[in-house]
Amino acid sequence: MGRKNRIKNLFVLGEEHKKGVGKKLIKLFEKEVKKRNYNHTKVNSSIYAIFFYQKMGYKKTTGIRNFNGLKIQPMKKNLK
Repeated sequence: MGRKNRIKNLFVLGEEHKKGVGKKLIKLFEKEVKKRNYNHTKVNSSIYAIFFYQKMGYKKTTGIRNFNGLKIQPMKKNLK
C-alpha cells in the first residue's frame, strides 16, 4: 500500500521471502511514482527490512525513530 510517493505498508509472508515478491512490488510502485512525476520515494522501514530496502537502492535519511511504539528507519530513494 502506498500514497503519492510514500510506501505505507509492505509485508511479504515468511514462506514467500527470497522469491522476488517484495522486489516486484517495489518496482511496480516506483514505476507508478515516476508516472505521477515524482522524482523520489520514501518509506519508514521496520528495522528488520532495512537491508532489503538498501538492496533496492534506498538510503537512510535519519537515525532510527520510535513511531507508535515501533522502531522505524526513515529511508528515501531518488528515482532517475
